[in-house]
Amino acid sequence: DTLDNYYSVGAKFYKASANKTNSFAPYIGLLYGKEYFSNFLEVPIGINYTAKCGFQTSFQVSVLDHINARFQAVHTELRLGWRF
Repeated sequence: DTLDNYYSVGAKFYKASANKTNSFAPYIGLLYGKEYFSNFLEVPIGINYTAKCGFQTSFQVSVLDHINARFQAVHTELRLGWRF
């Protein structure tokens, strides 16, 4: 039985607005991780929106480079959630 698990660590840097009426925050990041026996670097670029009621959503495009396998991929991600 093979599990498709991976982990990554890194940081995302958000450009927060000083104007509190605007809850959009663009971000960029750099993550390093491991999937099976392959190491990868991921560079996510996206925008995050947080409403005053706690609703949160983000859209992200990331470039994933598997270092050992010489394989690159582009991923898109849409997140919806509630911030407590």
